[in-house]
Amino acid sequence: MSDLVVDLLSRRPPADDDQPERLQTLLELLDRPDHAVPSIWVGGTHGRSSVVAMVAALLAALDITAGAATRPHLQDLRERLRIAGVLIPADTLRAQLTYLDPFLHEVDTRFTAPLGYDEVLLAMAATWFADAPVDVAVHEGAPLPTGRSDVLVTLDPAGGAVVRTGDEVQHVAGADYDVADREIAVGGQQLTLRGVATTVSEVYLPLHGRHQADNAAVALAAVEGFLGFAGGLDSDLIRRAFARLRLPGRLEVVRRTEGASVLLDGARDAIAGAALAAALTAEFAVRHRVGVLGLCTDDPVAVLRALTPALDHVVVAPAPTPDATPTANVVAAAQGLGVKVESAGSIDDALELASGVATAEDVVVVTGGLQTVGAARRLLGLEPVDDLLDRA
Repeated sequence: MSDLVVDLLSRRPPADDDQPERLQTLLELLDRPDHAVPSIWVGGTHGRSSVVAMVAALLAALDITAGAATRPHLQDLRERLRIAGVLIPADTLRAQLTYLDPFLHEVDTRFTAPLGYDEVLLAMAATWFADAPVDVAVHEGAPLPTGRSDVLVTLDPAGGAVVRTGDEVQHVAGADYDVADREIAVGGQQLTLRGVATTVSEVYLPLHGRHQADNAAVALAAVEGFLGFAGGLDSDLIRRAFARLRLPGRLEVVRRTEGASVLLDGARDAIAGAALAAALTAEFAVRHRVGVLGLCTDDPVAVLRALTPALDHVVVAPAPTPDATPTANVVAAAQGLGVKVESAGSIDDALELASGVATAEDVVVVTGGLQTVGAARRLLGLEPVDDLLDRA
């Protein structure tokens, strides 16, 4: 790992975050690469990364090259930056950091707090996308106050997602676009998506959960907004885009030749936990579900209350992150809810313990946050996914 990467990883969110001009200064020194191409921003609460990936996949099917910037990552920092579904090459990451390094130190000297990790990555995404170049940049998060935002998506866990375009045209999920029909299918779901200007039936989405169907409808509306709601999108291209999408760590099933399969999901709070629990009960016909939980929450009771109706047994371990919820707090919350619970010293130990409890007729569910899921993917021998689009 190069010194520049180590320096990037050492950066943390500034303690004093009342200086939004810090990032603006960096982008101005870089000659505003964030203004170089049209942009789509996906903000709000739950489902941001999934919608970004879906938007990028739809654009790729339409021969529009999209750069996608998401956060956080599962296993490798490079997963945060992709073009046409493919993560940034290691040598390109180093080259970008080399280019940015003098600008970062210049900005650090001008402010009381240095640039944070996410600020540097946003600037890196903007410069890489401008240099590539891409046709459109798709970002996870709130748009910059002085940045470019051609389409703005705001996700609401209650289902009221809103898609706005630069001319202030606004469309609301459930009113202007939605999931018109949904059937559970092998390995995912079969959908009819009603966009603002396009309705597409027989859309196979190889992802589980009603929430991912809703995300697909949002992504379709966002792409329509980017194209001006002109309608007439090729239905076969839309079907192809969704059918080839892969999203590691989002209700991802890992089959094992011996013992129980493992399901990985980054649900981090009560809302995401409820969505996971709904999918588990509706879409996975197994005998028992054994949970491995590594939480990062101030309210473990709420998370467990959402999750445990779908779990028969729980193994708790510390999440591999400094802000992990203490194991004792999670165990106490589980016991207070009458949940069968055990504890382990690490996600590795918890996964082994849960696998010993579960049989081939059961499933082990690893959840609590993307850091926990990333650790489990490594332990299961899974490499980071280079390409989110199945090109077979």
